[in-house]
Amino acid sequence: FNTMGRDILNADIHIGGAAYLSNQGFVFNKRDEMGNLDDIPSPYVSGLLDEFLRDGLTPLFETNRGCPFQCTFCAWGFPGFNKVRKFSLNRVFSDLEYVSSKYSKCRAWWFVDANFGILKRDLEIAEKINSIMKKNKHLRTTLVYDAKNTTDRTIKISKLIRSSGEH
Repeated sequence: FNTMGRDILNADIHIGGAAYLSNQGFVFNKRDEMGNLDDIPSPYVSGLLDEFLRDGLTPLFETNRGCPFQCTFCAWGFPGFNKVRKFSLNRVFSDLEYVSSKYSKCRAWWFVDANFGILKRDLEIAEKINSIMKKNKHLRTTLVYDAKNTTDRTIKISKLIRSSGEH
């Protein structure tokens, strides 16, 4: 199996938080603690995902990681994953603007946070999405996984994102 020029089956590499098969058998590495999510290079702004977006694949955006709930059926509920850590708004907005300007014909965006709307700032992100959708006639659909606890904020976010697709 070759990924980004690395042969995982034969290599002795460490991929934090990943489980995979190699010629050495099953490998499981505990997740590395990452303090500042902005230290992870943006796969969009860096151009790493350009070839996939050019081919028409749907971008997946992540504005935070983790989940404060400990649902027994979900991996995000494990201790260590249950602290919500955020990408900065500048980082999130840069990713959205990059994809919107460079791949304006993309028809749908997915937001893969465990609980979009759980943070107060998610309303600002929804306003940015709304603004981009109003300018971009091709972007018609945004999918978010709403926060588990419905609040006035999650309802406002849903209305913002839904109304932005009406051109």
